[in-house]
Amino acid sequence: PLRPGLRETRDIATEGRAELAALHNALEAKASIHDVRSLRTDLGTVKSVLDDFTAAEQGLRSEVASKANMSDVLSMLDSKVGVDEINRALTDVNRELELRARVDDMRQVRSLHPFLSTALCIRSVCVIQFVFLHSSPCCRTRPYS
Repeated sequence: PLRPGLRETRDIATEGRAELAALHNALEAKASIHDVRSLRTDLGTVKSVLDDFTAAEQGLRSEVASKANMSDVLSMLDSKVGVDEINRALTDVNRELELRARVDDMRQVRSLHPFLSTALCIRSVCVIQFVFLHSSPCCRTRPYS
């Protein structure tokens, strides 16, 4: 048999071992410092991704806000051009086109161009000779003689 003081010491030691085992189990259930640091890094990554998503969301919100809303579209549809107005505009365009020269007319004029140039050249020479012959005698000098 143990003395009373030793018995109490043994009981206290047994209780201390039980508490130490419970504390050890509790510590093992907790995360290690490496796990905590890894989670902080992961949390930083998640935060940066969340910031990117928030910025993208704000960009999309501003883009959508700049688009026309339904009331704008409906007001534009109400002010659309009618069929009568389009027909009237096409009639005006056709009338202007009929007044313009046709391609065949332009080809005919182009084919007459050499004859017109020759005729105008001959007429110019005749006019120059007439002016020379009918000018005052002090101005008559024959440039080609």
